[in-house]
Amino acid sequence: MQRTEQWKNLMEKKNRGKKVLKLLALTVFVVGTVAGCGDSGSSIGECTEPLMECQGECIDPLTDPSNCGGCDIACETGEVCSAGSCELSCQAGLEDCSGNCVNLDSDRANCGECGNTCEDGEVCSAGSCELSCQAGLEDCSGNCVNLDSDRAN
Repeated sequence: MQRTEQWKNLMEKKNRGKKVLKLLALTVFVVGTVAGCGDSGSSIGECTEPLMECQGECIDPLTDPSNCGGCDIACETGEVCSAGSCELSCQAGLEDCSGNCVNLDSDRANCGECGNTCEDGEVCSAGSCELSCQAGLEDCSGNCVNLDSDRAN
């Protein structure tokens, strides 16, 4: 009978130890979460830098498009917040030329680079302005000619 009593006491101590460890682990987790455990930034009000409080919420003014650079500074549609400034967000393959997303490979007004305009009669092909001849004509030294009827060609 005495062994049974000893065994029960030992199991109770073991269970109490497990409960204490679980409680300790939970306490460390909660305190670490509330205090911003491991964060080296300084605290401003309830937010930790680089976050700031806007309308009772912690936001990142460097990336939040609704609070870009500060509270209630919203980026326009098609813009993203980058380093605290609203910037045009162009799809892959397009470039920002004076606030417009353009394809530098095919845009006649921005051929190969922003502001490079193709001449009349030229198209932008693969980023280069090239003569565009209508059907039945060929480019001969920068002129569109009909090879069947042009005696010089």
